[in-house]
Amino acid sequence: MDPRGPAAQWERLRFALARPERTDGQTVRDLDLITRGLGELERAAENPRTLFPLVRTHLDMLTALLRATTPPHIMRDLCSLAAETSAMAGWLRWDQGAFEEADAYFGAGLVAAREAGDRAIGAYLIGCLADRPFNREKPDRRLEMLAANPMGFCNASDATPVTRAWLYGLEGGAYALLGRRDDFQRVQERAGELLATSYDPDEERRPRVPFYDKVMRAEQLSAGLDRMGDFRGAREVLEDVAHLGKGRMAMWLDLDAAYAAFHDAEPELGVEYARKALGAASSAGVKPILDYLHGLQPELRIYAQEPSVRGLMDDLRIA
Repeated sequence: MDPRGPAAQWERLRFALARPERTDGQTVRDLDLITRGLGELERAAENPRTLFPLVRTHLDMLTALLRATTPPHIMRDLCSLAAETSAMAGWLRWDQGAFEEADAYFGAGLVAAREAGDRAIGAYLIGCLADRPFNREKPDRRLEMLAANPMGFCNASDATPVTRAWLYGLEGGAYALLGRRDDFQRVQERAGELLATSYDPDEERRPRVPFYDKVMRAEQLSAGLDRMGDFRGAREVLEDVAHLGKGRMAMWLDLDAAYAAFHDAEPELGVEYARKALGAASSAGVKPILDYLHGLQPELRIYAQEPSVRGLMDDLRIA
């Protein structure tokens, strides 16, 4: 049997859990591979309820190992993995609308990042804590959190280029809500510049999965443009990436397209996109999407004479 195969990996993990004080470097490397794999699944999964138990089990395993007295370098590695896994758990609960529980995971991850001295994942987790859907957002709070250093050990400059681009995008979302167009454009341009830099697949700073890409950037950008009244600009941004959306991100793209179409006086197209988002989000239990769809009611009432719009209104009452 290949000593590095899956059976041997699980044997090492079982041994480590039985004798956590003997956790070795190879066990940590195996845990690292599992963490990376879960990170890729978290980005691609459509249904957060399906993946959450796996991520929680992995976090429980890391927590059990952290309870033991282990060498400092092993402890640091385990804390760093726990921080990354806590972030995944937080996002999966965030997408189920459990924002307080998500914050608890993000906050615990930040503590683990501080214990590990992992400034990169710490900077990422600050962004996680700052993020809320626009319909729940307090933009001044978001800007305060992005500028804060709650654990006194990291800031945005410690993040990977991908994370820094995402943080600029989050900042831009707050400026859009405040109507600060020049600031919005400034930070969005900076996000685009950072995203255009070559991604290093050997980058070891966490999170390792390149979660922020041109699709997520387009979603952030279009939502901000729509909020500031540039409906045509929002639609143009979405048209470039509509075919690239996967997992939960595809739902957000359809949601943004629905809003932009209604705001741009194309209710039939808005209904088409809204129905796609509604079907997917209802099946997967992605509550923020459903909340946003219910927020379309003022736009729907404008076009209530249209049969398709009335049908969507009825469906939203049921959802």
